Amino acid sequence: MIALVETRVGVANADAIAAVDGVDCLYLGHVDLSVDLGIPGSYDDPRLLEATHALAAACRNHGKHFVWDVGSTGKLEDMVRLGASIIMCGADTGTLRDAVALATADVRRRCARLA
Repeated sequence: MIALVETRVGVANADAIAAVDGVDCLYLGHVDLSVDLGIPGSYDDPRLLEATHALAAACRNHGKHFVWDVGSTGKLEDMVRLGASIIMCGADTGTLRDAVALATADVRRRCARLA
């Protein structure tokens, strides 16, 4: 089970969350946390990097997986060094949008050939 941490309260309790039996991973919801912090979309804000470090430490302390998102704060190499063992590469909505766009383009091309 992945525990999605999206608020300051969640970050403050990251160690306790990681200690729960059955929780396998911690993942920082950087978009929602940026809103909770009053800095929506400011993913380079030091507070987000600090929160990411807190989750990574909680995971290390409890032998859990730390999940890091390519679109969030920090650099891949640094996050792997912190223990990121699961790397997210995009969101479900973007993947779905891209798949629909490809399918739509294919249908349009094929229909144009018929005209």
